[in-house]
Amino acid sequence: MVDASRVHPALPRFLRWADPESRLLLVRAAPETGRIWFAKSWMGDRKGAVHDFSERPFEVLEELEKISLLLARDPQLHAAVVLAPGHTVC
Repeated sequence: MVDASRVHPALPRFLRWADPESRLLLVRAAPETGRIWFAKSWMGDRKGAVHDFSERPFEVLEELEKISLLLARDPQLHAAVVLAPGHTVC
């Protein structure tokens, strides 16, 4: 279990309305907002990884397709994807 003192302060509020069955989290936020901390807090001890695309160019369809294929192959896998504010996902 993750140490509660190391959990991002916004995570409990987010989890109250988030789908508990979700295995993919997309975080799009400005630098210095704790976006990686939030993603790592959401991941906790789950099997998976945080993918940080916030500081480099991001090919949305290509990168998300790779992550989606990994999630499809393993129903226990989780992924958090951290994006910069300018990244779009549609």
